[in-house]
Amino acid sequence: MTRFIGLLMQGVGVGFLVMGVCGYSLAQVAPPLESETKIRKFYQYKGDYRGEIEKLRQKFKDAFGYDLVDTTQGWRPDEIKNMHRVFSKLPVSFHHLPGLEKLARLAAFPSKHQQGSGGRIPAATYPKFSTVYRHVLKSHLAVFRDDTFRLEFYDPLFSESEPDFENIVHHEMGHAMDISHGMLSFGKEWLGIAGFSILNLPPLDARPDGDYVYTLKSDPENTRYAPVSRRHLPTYSRENPQEDFANSIAAYIHYPYFKYSHPKRYQFLKRTVFEGKDVLKQTSGPSGFKDKVVSDTRALVASGKWEQLFNLVAEMGRNIVPEIEQALIPVLKDAIDSAKEKEAIIWIAHATCYLNDPEALKLRQGLAVNRKISVSEVMKHERCFRMGKKVFEEDQVKWPLLNVYFYLDKGKPMIQFLDPIGMNTRARGFKTRYLWTLNFPKETGKVVLNGSAEGPMVATGAVQLDLKKSAYRLFDLPAGAPLELQIKAERYHERGQRFISTPSAIKFVVHPWFPYLEAEGDTVKVRYPPGMMKLERRAGS
Repeated sequence: MTRFIGLLMQGVGVGFLVMGVCGYSLAQVAPPLESETKIRKFYQYKGDYRGEIEKLRQKFKDAFGYDLVDTTQGWRPDEIKNMHRVFSKLPVSFHHLPGLEKLARLAAFPSKHQQGSGGRIPAATYPKFSTVYRHVLKSHLAVFRDDTFRLEFYDPLFSESEPDFENIVHHEMGHAMDISHGMLSFGKEWLGIAGFSILNLPPLDARPDGDYVYTLKSDPENTRYAPVSRRHLPTYSRENPQEDFANSIAAYIHYPYFKYSHPKRYQFLKRTVFEGKDVLKQTSGPSGFKDKVVSDTRALVASGKWEQLFNLVAEMGRNIVPEIEQALIPVLKDAIDSAKEKEAIIWIAHATCYLNDPEALKLRQGLAVNRKISVSEVMKHERCFRMGKKVFEEDQVKWPLLNVYFYLDKGKPMIQFLDPIGMNTRARGFKTRYLWTLNFPKETGKVVLNGSAEGPMVATGAVQLDLKKSAYRLFDLPAGAPLELQIKAERYHERGQRFISTPSAIKFVVHPWFPYLEAEGDTVKVRYPPGMMKLERRAGS
């Protein structure tokens, strides 16, 4: 609607009836009262609306080097000003990125399911790529589609809070920086720092001389993947090295403890992306991550800076660091004892919603029992609502496990997957048990095989299971036969509550000769479309 109004203004240059734009005729609407006519007879935009937009576009391009392009939606003046403000917080190394020319404005992510996830996606970076191993070339390739290098921003972005808006834009610019530099995220150095390795995935009809796809899997025992934004699931950085890289870029700019929590990532980005410059000022105090966080927290409690205390604890929620959470709980208890105003108690209660330690939930419950704060006051905060009982028991427990892969590790049958609510489960005081079923084809003469395994003591979001160790009986998997595995998560509590997730299923064939795991010397080579060949040469591949 706003864009339509702007176009009419440009063409007419005078005021017009808002009702006319909305599709009503004057005959359909009762005439206004005389007093109303005097107050608001016409809506008139004083000035050149389209001209002002063009000036803002040009100012943005002059400052940063990118065209703001209208597509299914037009850029509005307030949106351009917001983008200008957010881009001004980026170092100059993010201006005029090689190959990137356009920032496009669309109404929604181009999905066939706009009422589903497509309708909620705030931004995306193009072109996309596929990962494939070419047997003839003996190479793992990342092949980009023949498309324009651009960023797209959708309607949901512009209703985000200011911190989330900034984080999303800077995250997407992290992807753009990655692409413009030949995909640093696929480099051997980054994969080693970030903890990703190549996992080859054979087709059902695989043959020794055939091509196949591959993925990059995270390390389930590694807790230190890039900090996620407050709006994302904690498994977001584990999805692939590109999301981990973009989240690391945003953390470098926004997360005050990134230098301490992820020193190797920090130094890599400082050297390769940020031209040797720090973005955030480093404060004095202990140099160790845990000691610094606890020291800073105690200082804020002592000075009664409750909102800053909330922000610090919320920042910890972007990581998975159980030892720091355990150290923060007693500090927050001391804070409650020293807080005199109800507003301070509310800040503390909301802060506990960012911790996955079950003691944080007990602390909130204690505040409600002692009537220092009501449950409704806690639930007004979005994060607390998402961590609350109702959302967990009526929605999250149904979520399926994601990215389920089968592979052989030195002959051992293994599966790996992501558990998107593993941390929330622990935060609610529940434990997790994974239940799997393997169906054999009838012609093999085998029967259904079942197994289960308890979730890890420290929930990281990624889980690896040895099928032999977790099966209820001894077995051998038939080679060359199509198999189907179903797996689900059981969330259970000592009080007797029990919930089962929606099952996830995969089909696979066991190929004993297939190289499932990364071999020494394996690397990923990047292949760009013709219009981006300069970036491929920059990658040195």
